[in-house]
Parts: sequence; C-alpha cells; structure tokens
Amino acid sequence: MSTSRKRKRSSQPTASQQDTKLTKRQRRELKRQEEEQQKQLTEMAKKRMTKRVMLWSGVLSGLILAVLGLIYLTNSPEPEPTTQLVNPIPTSGWTLGNPTAPITLVEYSDFQCGNCADYHHIMKQLVEELGNDFQFIFRHYPLRKHANAKLAARSAEAAGRQGKFWEMQNLLFVQQKEWAKKGKVDVENAFVQYASLLGLDVVRFQRDLYSQKVIRKVKDDHQEGGDAGVTGTPTFFLNGRKITGNQKPQNYEAFKALIQGEGSRQK
Repeated sequence: MSTSRKRKRSSQPTASQQDTKLTKRQRRELKRQEEEQQKQLTEMAKKRMTKRVMLWSGVLSGLILAVLGLIYLTNSPEPEPTTQLVNPIPTSGWTLGNPTAPITLVEYSDFQCGNCADYHHIMKQLVEELGNDFQFIFRHYPLRKHANAKLAARSAEAAGRQGKFWEMQNLLFVQQKEWAKKGKVDVENAFVQYASLLGLDVVRFQRDLYSQKVIRKVKDDHQEGGDAGVTGTPTFFLNGRKITGNQKPQNYEAFKALIQGEGSRQK
C-alpha cells in the first residue's frame, strides 16, 4: 500500500513543475507584451521624427527663401535716378525751332562722339522740315573718355557769346574726324582757326574759351544731365521723358514719326 501511494504521488505534478509551466506562459506573455510595447514605441518615435523633419524643413525653406530674396535685392540693378528732366525747357540755352510749340526735344551731346555726329544731321533735317511743330534744345554732356570734348563744348559756348553757337556747333561735328585725335595745343589751334573762319573776334574767343562763365555753363549742363539719368551720348528727352535705348529712332524717318506721334498725342 505504501508503494501504491508513492506511485500516486509521483503521477501528480509537483509544485515546482507547476511553477515552471506558469513561468513559461508568463515569459511568452511578457515577450508578447514587450514586442507590442516596442512596436508602439517605434511608431511613436517615427511620428516624432516625422514632425521634426516637417518642422525643420519649414524652417530651412524659410531660410532659403530669405537668402534668395537678399541675394536678389543685392544683385538687382539700381534704377536710374530719374527719366524726367528737372528743367526740360531752360530759360538759358541753345534752341532751334518753334519756342511756343507743345513739343520739346532736348539732346545731351558730346562733340567728340561719333554717334552724336550722325544724329547731328538728323536734328538739322528735323528742324528744317518740322521747325514749326517743335523746338530743339542742345545741351552739353562731354564724356570723360573723350579728351577734347570739354574744350570743344567750350569752343561752341565761346562762339555763342558772339552769336555764332550753331555755326560752330555744325563745324565741330562736320570736322570731327579732323580734330578729335589731336593733342591739347593742336586742338585748341584748330578751334581758333574755326573761330577765324566764322569771322569771330579771335582774341575775345580765346579769352572766353577759358572764362569761368563758359566753363560753368558746360559743367552745369553736364551736372543736370547726370541728375536726369544721362550716362551716354546722345541722350534725348521728348517733352521731358527720356527716350531709352530700344526706343531711340535710328534714322530721320523714324525720328520724324516719333515727333509727329507726340504731336498727335498732345492734341
């Protein structure tokens, strides 16, 4: 009987064996829970990372836009000071045509400028044919790169003090290739010869050539042109509005059409 009891006791699981089986279940459950928690943590980490990426992307985009805007503002060409003459019809100046006409064409010119010599012939023809419809005003803008331009402008002003501005102006443009490359002494002698040819008082001409009034007149024209946005020659203003490069007529017919168009607009 003692033997059978022993056998019966041995056939039932012991407490330690039960503890072992429970521990395995717990381990599997714990492992499942750990995996579930790890999955949740991974999902949360991904969401946080996505939010951070979106946030920093927005900040970076804003910085890039700000830098590009700064670069654009830094590299943008400065606008011209103005395209409007401060005084489109001066009280003192050299004018041809009709002084009471509603159309005024102002030219800033350089006597040593080849293009100015070409436009000189166009201006003469315009005044001859349309002189009753507009007035033409000539102003000085000697460029620094032209060594004889200032003296040429002063020669025209000195001749003007004896009533021969337009005659000297015409002679300087017609003979431009003759004097443009001369040295200081030779070019002055050439201008004195032109004064003699025009019947001027040569002694007075030479005195006026270096007078402060003549020097100031040329300087004032140049200063006013610079204030109005003149940077090269010839530059034209039609009723105070600057004719820009792509609008500048290239021949007599085109310039005539521009003036007549302005006349139609004024009516």
